[in-house]
Amino acid sequence: MVQAQRCYYEKQLAERSPSQQVLSELAAAAAQLYAEAAGAIEHAHGAPFARLGGGEWTAAVAAHASLYGALARLHAAAAHAARGEHGERLGQLDRAQQVGDIAEIYGRYTGDIREM
Repeated sequence: MVQAQRCYYEKQLAERSPSQQVLSELAAAAAQLYAEAAGAIEHAHGAPFARLGGGEWTAAVAAHASLYGALARLHAAAAHAARGEHGERLGQLDRAQQVGDIAEIYGRYTGDIREM
């Protein structure tokens, strides 16, 4: 499910003039699905993921949750800027930076998170 959400987000991103609000919502939904997947992997005791380095999979999927969370915030900031809501824009950018820092930390642990 998360892969389909991610593909739809990327398809919308490639459009000529994508709606920043729609991109924000799509990225936020992908972040939520990645977070749920990370939780499921983490709690899958004895499952194939555990034998294949479950902790690393959990970290990689959690990194994607953080990455898409940051993207959602960046698109939301752009939507706020387009409406002249500069205070909200700055708040979204600040939260995007915080979330992006988490994604970078996970990415260092797991390797290149873009390849997942």
